[in-house]
Amino acid sequence: MIAEKCVAAKGFEVFNPKIVSLRKPSRGRKQTEIIRPYISGYLFVRFDVLLYGWQDLNALPGSGLKGLMYSASEIPARVRDEALLPLMSLCSSEGYVIEQQADRMLLEVGATVKVLEGPFVGFEGPVRWSTYDRLKVLVHMFGRPSEVEGSAGMFELVRKAETPARVITLAKKDVESII
Repeated sequence: MIAEKCVAAKGFEVFNPKIVSLRKPSRGRKQTEIIRPYISGYLFVRFDVLLYGWQDLNALPGSGLKGLMYSASEIPARVRDEALLPLMSLCSSEGYVIEQQADRMLLEVGATVKVLEGPFVGFEGPVRWSTYDRLKVLVHMFGRPSEVEGSAGMFELVRKAETPARVITLAKKDVESII
């Protein structure tokens, strides 16, 4: 995000969509929000290649900016506005990608999800591993378990994970029904 500030300080219009993700608590720490670029390693900068000044973007000390992407004709590669419109429509006015955090939070380890894309479409299974945007799901195919990994958007929540308190309650009911 330092690069974004440095480029904007030079007077250029910058589009750098960001996403807020939640870092899961570990070892007694609190859950924290992390702001990171939605497309890591890239900024979209609007400028006119016929005007002088964009060359300064190649040398912004301390910005972390590595340089511009160039086309074969040694001018900066162009991304048409029409190509960015779908991405821009996902963002709030502050440049944050709007996501339904509530749905994302439900895709925790133990939740049952359904695969929506790829060769395992329609298969259901429990989430085995999860980050803010990727999941590993265990599906059963040909009588044996297989792990499917993909972006969170490839999966649909079928059932929330049972919390430990609910599991204990179920176990207690089972014991009572046996006695």
